[in-house]
Amino acid sequence: MPAPTYRTTYLERRAQLLHRLVDATGDESSRYLAQDAEDRAAAARAGAEALAAECGDAKPAPRQG
Repeated sequence: MPAPTYRTTYLERRAQLLHRLVDATGDESSRYLAQDAEDRAAAARAGAEALAAECGDAKPAPRQG
């Protein structure tokens, strides 16, 4: 798996984990942290896809979820 794909997938999985932890603990005051992680993962994926397109490389793997 190429490095950008691995990293973006890692970030997306961690964001999902944060959402599940907030769900499990019921600590809605921490939901913004999970949402921020999700937003950063989406931005990283968009940046990787833009760079890949600019370089003529194949797109990173589709988002898993």
